[in-house]
Amino acid sequence: MNAHLVHLVAVLTLIATTGCGLGWHRPPAEPEVVTAAAGLARSVRELSQGRPIAWLGVREEEGGLTPTSELLDRYLLSALIAEGLAVTVPDSVATGGSWGKEEAVPERVWRAAEAGRLALAGRVHRQAGWNHLQLVLVDPTDGALAGTATRSLREVAVQRLVAASDHRRGQRDEEEPLVLEVHRLGVRSEGGLTRPVAVEPGAVLQAGDRLQVRVRARRDCEVWAFLYSSAGEVRELLSSRRVFAGRWEYGPGQDSWLSLGEGTQVYTLYLVAGSRLPEEREELWERLAELIEQGQVVRDTGLELLDRVLAEFLGRGLKEGAAVPVVRGGDDVRAGTEESFILEDGTPVSSRAEELSGAPLVIRAVSFSVQ
Repeated sequence: MNAHLVHLVAVLTLIATTGCGLGWHRPPAEPEVVTAAAGLARSVRELSQGRPIAWLGVREEEGGLTPTSELLDRYLLSALIAEGLAVTVPDSVATGGSWGKEEAVPERVWRAAEAGRLALAGRVHRQAGWNHLQLVLVDPTDGALAGTATRSLREVAVQRLVAASDHRRGQRDEEEPLVLEVHRLGVRSEGGLTRPVAVEPGAVLQAGDRLQVRVRARRDCEVWAFLYSSAGEVRELLSSRRVFAGRWEYGPGQDSWLSLGEGTQVYTLYLVAGSRLPEEREELWERLAELIEQGQVVRDTGLELLDRVLAEFLGRGLKEGAAVPVVRGGDDVRAGTEESFILEDGTPVSSRAEELSGAPLVIRAVSFSVQ
């Protein structure tokens, strides 16, 4: 395959894996970052010795996706293509979301590389005004390290680009509605076996059942998911993090779950998405707690009051007259694709996604009881 065809295939693959092109825009010029990315691409060409590459992306040192890691991801992929390497981008179902910090490249991620390709991923380490960007090559046939390459970038140069990208993203977000795919997964362990349970409006779950959410957005946004109980307890599944277009995010983690406690309670699982979500939430919790203390919310009575307080809190700062509906019933929810997941213990789980859409915010509420 000649270099021009390699370039075309890689670009088409990138567009296909970022939401039909909605999540990718050519990065602006910044000589320092361009030079570093080009140097890393040359090192990869030497280390790979002609073998094709599966590009898995960049994560921060703690394993999370951030605007910085997303921007460096784009620069590096562009440089790898320009270097003439045979690059593909695996399905983000396997590589998306946070990775954790235990391994440079988690096994579930490098195994996403196609047979015959080396898995390539990056980590950003911050120290004293510098971003140290390290690339790691892994041979997926046996998990062996095939090489590493590192370049250092001034933090100020990187943040200039992040600010420019945020400005352009903000302009696009004002015009583009939010579209989300959401899976709510529930499992129950009985007699040494694990089986799925439905987490649907009005469902009756048991203490010890475990919950997880999986979210994919059509454009970059922030997503927040939490449980609120009829006793006023707050438990987060997804802690208001940035979700990048076309990539799955898991709450609390791909192999982590939130366990329901003892006691007879009604829980509401709220999932919120928007371009920006407020960081300070003490006032929200105080106002919700007041409703319970005043007896306006008792188990499944008065849940619409919780919805109203949350919508009013999140709606501050939006354009005057902007509607912030809370979706509870199924009439405003479109059924998405059905997918099968294999959990860490080998349990198969089938789930049909909900497709949520709206602007400028999406708020989904699902209430269920625990016996």
